[in-house]
Amino acid sequence: CIVFDDQPFVFEIDLITHQMVRRWNFTEYGTSHPFYCPGTHGISYSRVNRHIYATCSSVGLVEIDIVNFGVVAKHGFATGGQTYETRDEKYIVVIDKAGNAVHVLKPGANGQASSMVFPSVNATFPGSSAGSPDKVAFHPLQATTTSSGGYRMFFSLTQPQPPSIVQSGMGWIDTTTLEAESTVTHNLRFIQAGSIIGRHRQIHAGGAYVATPMHAPFSGVAIVEAEGGAGGVPILRWTVSTNLSPQRVIWVPNAYTSNECPAKDEKDDSGGLSTGATIGISVAVIVNVGALLALMMYCCCKKPVGGKKVEEVKESSVVSENSKAEKSVQSVV
Repeated sequence: CIVFDDQPFVFEIDLITHQMVRRWNFTEYGTSHPFYCPGTHGISYSRVNRHIYATCSSVGLVEIDIVNFGVVAKHGFATGGQTYETRDEKYIVVIDKAGNAVHVLKPGANGQASSMVFPSVNATFPGSSAGSPDKVAFHPLQATTTSSGGYRMFFSLTQPQPPSIVQSGMGWIDTTTLEAESTVTHNLRFIQAGSIIGRHRQIHAGGAYVATPMHAPFSGVAIVEAEGGAGGVPILRWTVSTNLSPQRVIWVPNAYTSNECPAKDEKDDSGGLSTGATIGISVAVIVNVGALLALMMYCCCKKPVGGKKVEEVKESSVVSENSKAEKSVQSVV
């Protein structure tokens, strides 16, 4: 299914016939109708109930049953611009940037409205003006004798912006915390990880780490170890300078089998890596002048050279000093 930004439609396209087969037109609903939706924006899908979820400008989240292709509900409390499904498919997450909140819904049976099982999570932080969450990254938590695992959700924050000296950074919370304290109104916990200039900020999880671009106090990428701090809390490990105003970051696996990169079906649930793989930091940044840089700190895979087998690439140390990172970028340019 497809939505068009700020247009009141949801379209379904058949990938066999390459034709649009169904369309839901929200213009049929007036402002007083329960399903009123002046324009869609973000979209997500749940295989649990076979419903899609589309954010509806500032009036809520519409839930559509794709089996019978009809609106099941509009969740007026779940305002926001972007919506995601957690990787374990248990929850639908809605990011409300303007409202400084995160809404979490639980899919039920097909044709039945999803339920709000937790109070909305506040994206405000005592003693700080940081907020305005934009994107989310899911880090899988290991199950223990006292915890069922679940996911640690990291949210990129976009406010305040330079010249403010306050860093926006990241916010985070565990799904297991929400489940254990299901009636409590929680706040995201804060990680100081630089600030950005602009409306959007990407964030990406891979292996043991979560990374997000930063534009202040210098241009680069902030790298957080998702469970590296005391008691297993996240901790900022490195800030690495790059070229001006990076916009995108992605993680590339460092380990591989023989001379080939892992096949799709060899990936596990830890950031899309092959089983036992170590995450390598290969940061691709798009600078504001439109140039594409690839800051390759690790190698994904090697091919044989001169008919000889190439030995496994060992993980090298992360460049943490700005001077070293700048030299690396210059060598790419």
